[in-house]
Amino acid sequence: MTNYQIQISGLILQGLIGLLAILFAALQFSINRRLIRLQDYVAVSIVPGNEPVQEVRDGKMVLTGIRGYMKLLNTGASNVYLHRIAMPGRKESFSVPRMIPAHALEASYYWLPPPASDAVQEGNEFLIKLFLTDEGGKKYLSIHGGVLNNSRFAFWSLKTHRSKWSCPASETGPVID
Repeated sequence: MTNYQIQISGLILQGLIGLLAILFAALQFSINRRLIRLQDYVAVSIVPGNEPVQEVRDGKMVLTGIRGYMKLLNTGASNVYLHRIAMPGRKESFSVPRMIPAHALEASYYWLPPPASDAVQEGNEFLIKLFLTDEGGKKYLSIHGGVLNNSRFAFWSLKTHRSKWSCPASETGPVID
């Protein structure tokens, strides 16, 4: 091999190494973008709280009903702010949004009374919509399902996604664009 061939081989090898470095940098950039998105995800879950209501009758404790409530837990990685909630028989807007802190789980939650019992029928599923913002002011709609069975509520999460909504002062509820 001549000096000229060795130089050409070296240049080709350097070019290949440069292309591989650019490819590696592009892949690393893509991975970092995904990690940043995961770092700030928004997720809220609803957990039922069903407490028995008991009274003493004729010297015995008697179950007279169930007092239910909903715990809103922030299971995401970013603090969220609850602006409005819509459920059967009730729409509520907050003049000052309620913060549900991240990473606190059972230590910090926001609780609300469940849908009015006359607004839901035993065994029929219903929807609950939470209108949220994150720390950056991005708007989210969190949709949950629920059912009343044997005087006890069960809830599940369906979807939380970015959404364009506004809270007008009217009682008709948020406007979803």
